[in-house]
Amino acid sequence: MIKTLLFDLAEEYPFFGYKKLTHLLRSRFRLIINKKKVYRLCQEMDLLLPVARYGSNNSGDKIAFEKVPVTAPNTHWQMDITYITLFPRILFLLDIVDTYTLEIVGYKVGFSITAKEVVKTVLKAITLRKVSKGLTIRTDNGPQFKSREFQEFCAQQGIFHERIPIKSPERNPNIERFHRTFKEEFVNLHDFNNYRAFFEGTDKYIEFYNNERPHESLKYLTPSAFYEEFQRNNASRGVLVV
Repeated sequence: MIKTLLFDLAEEYPFFGYKKLTHLLRSRFRLIINKKKVYRLCQEMDLLLPVARYGSNNSGDKIAFEKVPVTAPNTHWQMDITYITLFPRILFLLDIVDTYTLEIVGYKVGFSITAKEVVKTVLKAITLRKVSKGLTIRTDNGPQFKSREFQEFCAQQGIFHERIPIKSPERNPNIERFHRTFKEEFVNLHDFNNYRAFFEGTDKYIEFYNNERPHESLKYLTPSAFYEEFQRNNASRGVLVV
């Protein structure tokens, strides 16, 4: 998961070169890694300056520069990976939020998140939600999301995958907000005796978030309750532009 950590640092500090990124990997995550390897990874991931500074992307044709309207559940999802340091390990959380209902429709927590696990998580989500067409998934430019395996999966499933420009987390506002809430309301309030406690606690928190936690933007309904009311034509958020 060094690539994920490196990508997050490059997003946070787009003006840093590979030497400073190497220092941050060592100091922040206590990784044993040399500058040559970081340089090779930055080169492979298009993170070398000036690419990181100006947000260029070689594939370019799926970057979400323009905002889009969202009018219903299961039409637009936001997906991202965040990390939590529980010494001496780093844990990763992949999650997917429905832009319209704010439900967490899929997630995976572990010591690493691979492209294969991203595919499995999305497949499980679209199966449970019975999504067959018309779905857009928005992500950042992390290596798992740019992988051939995920791109081929999206093509096979008829999913339109859009990526936000580099250094623009505000274009994925709902998933960024969930990560902040998750850390404030769950991670920062607990002392975990072991990693199993964190995994089980994550399951319980997401269950709480979906089914018990009211949201002002949903007129104080929970995400799952709003989804049910929408299906009965009793609730709507109009047209969202994200």
